[in-house]
Amino acid sequence: MTAGNDKSAPVVYSVGALVEGLQALGAKKIAVPTLHMKPLTQMVADYIKHKRFTVTDSLSMKIADSLKVGARNPLAASRLVGKLNTAGVDAAVLAACVQMPSPASIQIVEDRLVIPAISAPVCTAYACSSGSICRRRCWKRAPCCPAGTEPLWYAPALRRPNAL
Repeated sequence: MTAGNDKSAPVVYSVGALVEGLQALGAKKIAVPTLHMKPLTQMVADYIKHKRFTVTDSLSMKIADSLKVGARNPLAASRLVGKLNTAGVDAAVLAACVQMPSPASIQIVEDRLVIPAISAPVCTAYACSSGSICRRRCWKRAPCCPAGTEPLWYAPALRRPNAL
C-alpha cells in the first residue's frame, strides 16, 4: 500500500528484531524455546543460525493455534527456559515469537541464570523505539525515546550502556 503511494515505511520482523537485539548484546550462543510446532521452531533456529549465532538448544511446545500462544500465562516463558540446556549460552531467548507474552519473565530469568534474557516482543519494541528503525529516523511523527525514558519492560540487558 505505501509503495503504491510512493511512500516507504519501515518493516520489522520479529525474528529480525530478535537478531538485532542479540547483536546489540554481543551474544553468540543462545537457547531458544518456542510455543509453536516443530517445523516453525526449526525454521526460526535455522534463520538465527544463518545470522551466525549458535543455537545450543531449542524447544517446541507444539501449540498450533497462535491465539492459544498469546493466551499463555506471562510467566510461562520463565518456566520454559528452565527446560532448556543453557550451559555456556551468552543470552537466553525467552520467546522467538511476538505472540508469546514474555516481558514479565525477563527479570526473573536474568536473576536466575545471571545472563542477559531477551525475547522477540522486547526486541521488536527495542528496534522500533531505539534500535535500527529509530536510528534511521523512519518514524517522523513519533519521536525516539530520549535516553533514560525507555519503557520499563525493556530487557535489562538492552538498557545497559554497552548495548549499542
